[in-house]
Amino acid sequence: MSQTDRAMLLGGLLFIGFLYDSMGFLRMALLCSFLHEAGHVLVFLLCTGRWPKLCFGFGGIALSGAQALGRKQELAVLCAGPAVNFLFAAVLYGIAQQRASYGVYFLAAVSFCTGAYNLLPLEVLDGGRILQNLAAGRHTSLAVRLQRWVLFLFCLLCAAAGCCSALEWRARIAALLAAAYIAVQEWGPKRSFRY
Repeated sequence: MSQTDRAMLLGGLLFIGFLYDSMGFLRMALLCSFLHEAGHVLVFLLCTGRWPKLCFGFGGIALSGAQALGRKQELAVLCAGPAVNFLFAAVLYGIAQQRASYGVYFLAAVSFCTGAYNLLPLEVLDGGRILQNLAAGRHTSLAVRLQRWVLFLFCLLCAAAGCCSALEWRARIAALLAAAYIAVQEWGPKRSFRY
């Protein structure tokens, strides 16, 4: 599938998603994802003094030029995305304390969950890359085993949620899609330096 085909497919899926996004969840998730990726790009820019080349895909954004980063710089870039999500959630929570609003609380929760999700120690997420950087040669086999167990448990929990009749059908489908997405990203062809 070419880059143009992928872009058209992603655009079509977003269009359909926006049509049925009556609660605004997709818009909130996209805003939190944009802020997450902006955190990565900003710290990359601060570390290298130049803009990275961005490659967009279903698995996130790949930064070209990340090979030039040292271990500490890569850790800073990896931590920047979740840190921006947590900071945004804290600011929104503070605003919601002044003026109670379910929408602001919900956006804060989405931002917090985006940061927490990206810290899962799975190879395709920031948490997995952080774990690999911290293990760097000393405990690599332990880090790989931990990632496999977390992946197995994550897929098992999502599959259980997908089969749970107490949940609404849309929530069950979302749980199954989350497990399938992570499994495909984890076991599919690897792309280096995805943030």
